[in-house]
Amino acid sequence: MPETPEVSTCANPNCNAPFLRLGEGRLLVFSIDDPSAWGLPENAKQKAVWLCAQCSASMYVHLDRRHRVVRIIRKVGRAPEAA
Repeated sequence: MPETPEVSTCANPNCNAPFLRLGEGRLLVFSIDDPSAWGLPENAKQKAVWLCAQCSASMYVHLDRRHRVVRIIRKVGRAPEAA
C-alpha cells in the first residue's frame, strides 16, 4: 500500500513551498469513495491538497478520479511566472 500523503508542501510538483498555516494559499478538499486507491487510510473520506499563494494565482487543481491522480492545470491566459 502506498504511503499516506500529507499536505506539507504545495501540490505543484515544480514548487516546494511548505504549508505553514491556513489562510496562506488555497487548501482544497475533495470527497472520495475509495481511499485505498488514493493511498489513504480506509476510514478517509476526503483527499486534501494545497496550492501556495503564488501557484494558486495562476493554477488550479483537478482531481482525476478515473486515474486517481491530482492534476495541476495552468489557468487560461496566465503566463508562466518568471523565476
